[in-house]
Order: sequence, then C-alpha cells, then structure tokens
Amino acid sequence: MTDLTVGQSTDPVAQGAVVAHYEKIVDCAAVNLAAATAHELFDIPAGMLHLSTVVEPLTAEGAAATIDIGDADPDALIDGADVNQIATPHVSGDAVTAEVYSLQGASAGKLLLADTTFTLTPSILLDAAVFRVKSIWIDMRSALNDPAA
Repeated sequence: MTDLTVGQSTDPVAQGAVVAHYEKIVDCAAVNLAAATAHELFDIPAGMLHLSTVVEPLTAEGAAATIDIGDADPDALIDGADVNQIATPHVSGDAVTAEVYSLQGASAGKLLLADTTFTLTPSILLDAAVFRVKSIWIDMRSALNDPAA
C-alpha cells in the first residue's frame, strides 16, 4: 500500500470553516501504484458529510485504466473513473460513475461517524497517469453549545 496522504491539502477545518476541500495530485510516474491494491488517499475526520468527489485526469495512463475511491466500501466515492481519458473529469454520482455516497447519487452524502481513511484502488498498475482528486465535505460537528468547548 502506498500512503498518498502525505502532502494532502485541505482548507482549514480546525479553524472553523464549514466546508472542507481536500485535494491531491497523484503522479503515478513518480510513485507507481500497484493494481488492485488500496492506496491511502485522504484522512477525513469524524463528523464530516460528503458532498462530491472529482477525479480530473491530467496525463493519460497509456492503457485502459480506472480507479475506485472509497473506504470499507472501496468504490463509495468514485467507481471506475477512467484515468486514460483526459477530456472529461469524473464526478461522484454522475452517469459514468454512479456512486452511492454523493448528493447526486442514491443517498444524501455520507456522514462519517469515525475518523476515516479513504483509499484509491487502480484496476491496473499505474506508472504514467497523473490526475487530481478533489473531495468536498461539510463539517457537521457542532461548534455551538458544545459542552466540551
């Protein structure tokens, strides 16, 4: 497993932002990703509600290749995004990648009840693709009337 969470960027959730934006550019030419292996992508804290995740291919893999992004459900956020086609970004819940956990999908997002690591699982060995992954979350943790505050 490759840990891609190092250097992940996010808006400062801890500083009171209501919407958190996680982003990572994955460069498979620099770090090859083994096929059918879950690679750690984002660490998301408990109390966050998923809105949408987008995979934007920047450099094609050069062969048919897809990725899934999820947690215990390996394709909860992205199911089969094509990283060999750079023309179109893949949005969670769209007609191409019909995931359950998005506001466009079958449910109204995914509320995390525990800190969760989301993983990226490629269909083949990725050694050339470069793609950006963006994930938008709402912070549902209460900052008002919190007896711990």
